Amino acid sequence: MSDTMSDTTPSLIDEKKNLKKGVSPNQKNSIITFLLHVLLSFIIMLVVGFYGANFIYYTSSIVTSLPSANTTEEKIINSPLLDKIFPTKKEDYGLPPDVMKGGGKAMKGGATSCENKINLPGAGVYNKLKTIGIGNKKPGWPYNMYSNSIIIGPVQSFKNWIAESTADTYITNRTVLKRLFSFFACDPAGNIFANEPFQMFLVAPLMLALTGIVPLFTYFSSWFSLFKTNWMFALPCLIIVDWIITATVSFVQTFQYLVTLLMLPLYSDSGVVCDIVGRNYKVLIGFFVFLTTIFAINDFKNVSF
Repeated sequence: MSDTMSDTTPSLIDEKKNLKKGVSPNQKNSIITFLLHVLLSFIIMLVVGFYGANFIYYTSSIVTSLPSANTTEEKIINSPLLDKIFPTKKEDYGLPPDVMKGGGKAMKGGATSCENKINLPGAGVYNKLKTIGIGNKKPGWPYNMYSNSIIIGPVQSFKNWIAESTADTYITNRTVLKRLFSFFACDPAGNIFANEPFQMFLVAPLMLALTGIVPLFTYFSSWFSLFKTNWMFALPCLIIVDWIITATVSFVQTFQYLVTLLMLPLYSDSGVVCDIVGRNYKVLIGFFVFLTTIFAINDFKNVSF
C-alpha cells in the first residue's frame, strides 16, 4: 500500500524542491492545466473564426441594388457566386426553363447602415470550383438522363421523372438556403443582421446546429418533388423506388450542406476567408480572452498563492 501511495502522491523531496521554488504541487498542476486550456481556447477561437468567416463569405457575396426614386421597381438581389454554388434554375440542371416572374422583396433586418466589404470572386475562384464539379455547364447524373424529345417511351419517361424530381428538390432546398443568406446580406437601405461578429458568433453556429433537421427537411421535400413531378410514377413506385430515391437524396444533400458551410469557401477562396477573419480580429481576441479567463477562474479556484 505504501508503494501505491508513493506513486500517486508527491515525494517529500519533490515537495521540498517545489517549496524552495515557491510553487506548491497544487499550483504546479493548476498551471499546467491552465496552459492546456489556453491552447484549447486558441483552437476554439480559430475554429469559430474560420467557420464564421465561411458563412460571412456567402452573405458578403450578395449585392443589393436599390431602385431609383422615380420607379416602383423592387430592389434586386444578385450573387453570381451563390448562383453557381446553389443553382436554382431548371436550365442549370439541363431541364427546360420555366417562365417565372422576377424575385420578390428582400428581407430586411433593420434601418442601420451597412459597411461590410462586398465579396466579388474572380475567375480563379470559379475555375477552382469547376474542379470539384460546381458551375460546370454540362449537367451530370442523374440530370443527363433527361431527354426533351417529342416522342419518348416509358423507360425514358421514367428517367425524366428521376431527373426532374431530383432537380426540383435541389431547387427547392437551395432556394431556401439562398434566402437565408440574403437575410443577412449587406443592404444599402440598412440591415442590422449584416453585422459580421453577430453572424460569426451566433448565426453561423446556429446554421451548423440546424444540421439536425436538414435530413428531415430534404427527405420530405424529396417526397413532395416525386409526386409533384409525376405522380403516375411516384404512386406505383411507392413501395421500393421512392424510398431509395428520397433517402439517397436526403443523405447527399445533408453531406453537401455540411461541406458547403464548413470547407468550401476555405478551399475555393482561402485569401478572402482569411481577410474576413483578419478584419474581425478584435472580436476574436476578446473571445479568446473571455475563454481563458473562464478557464483561469475554474483552474485556480482551489489554489492558494
